[in-house]
Amino acid sequence: MAPTCLILQRRAHKAGAQVSLQRWLRSGAWAGLSPHVLCGQEGWLCEVLRAEGVPVTVMPFVSSRALAARLGGNRAFARKARALVPHPQLIIANDHPEGLLAEALSREVGRPWAVVLRSYGASTRDLRKYACHRAALRLVVRGPQTPDHEPQFLQDAPSFLEGLLPGEFSPAQPPTAGLGPKILVAGSPQPAKGWPDLCAALDSVGTELPRCTWAFTGQAPASVLGQDFESLGRVQDYAATVRAHDLVIHPSRGETFGLAVAEAWAAGVPVLASQTGLVPTLPLPEQLRFAPGQVQDLGDRLKALAAGPPICEGQIEAVQAYLRTAWSWPRGLDGVMQQLRALATD
Repeated sequence: MAPTCLILQRRAHKAGAQVSLQRWLRSGAWAGLSPHVLCGQEGWLCEVLRAEGVPVTVMPFVSSRALAARLGGNRAFARKARALVPHPQLIIANDHPEGLLAEALSREVGRPWAVVLRSYGASTRDLRKYACHRAALRLVVRGPQTPDHEPQFLQDAPSFLEGLLPGEFSPAQPPTAGLGPKILVAGSPQPAKGWPDLCAALDSVGTELPRCTWAFTGQAPASVLGQDFESLGRVQDYAATVRAHDLVIHPSRGETFGLAVAEAWAAGVPVLASQTGLVPTLPLPEQLRFAPGQVQDLGDRLKALAAGPPICEGQIEAVQAYLRTAWSWPRGLDGVMQQLRALATD
């Protein structure tokens, strides 16, 4: 019987760490191991994993750094988790905030734990607060952008590359002239995602553009003069949403990877994106990239797209070919999975 790897994931809505975990579990890399996900809430991740045959158990997670948790709450969590999934051979925290709970469960069952590190913005202090330096194995998910100051205890850590699965690619949509009537704005209202920059650019040049519908993946800001904004709320099927639009705009001020950009190109729709994450590596014309946080640069690109010819023939296919080669699962997983199997069977 394959040893059980119990993977801790607090949140279940469709977001970066959850989508990455789903891709990892679908990648075919888990031969000889039996993954089981312990999730802190019901949601998208639980639904898709159950549909794919991955066992999922749901129980509330405690706030592992709160005083009550440190005084006994983490141990109580571990006892409850052990009662639900009695014999895990390896505990895996799917990101550093689950580290303390993974460590508590490791002590409860007497088996090692590993942590997957996905947050490049986390400082050494942050990682140590969640006991990541004490994990038996630290795995780093890497993208095109590397941190300026990586913690010493991560510099030799095994790593694997973020990416897409082969089944996520769709045929290119026929190009539209200009901006197209329906534009999707990816991201969230957080300032770091660049929506204020897009609104400022539209305030400046919006009356010079054809009237379009700008659909935001979340709660849209207030509309600007000459343009219509629409709120989509939380999007469950991002690829289908992308394909219902003529152009995607990703104005983020900074990304480790920028999966939303990769997913949009994979869905067969062109993307105007800031030069963050994987965007500088893509084979793109200048008209489809702009400097992050630079309102005038973004406005100039919007005007050029509105006035110019449609995206050149073959552009989407060229980007998709690059993504299939450079950023697709399961690149880099073999060595990582060997180390996980060794820990689980030790």
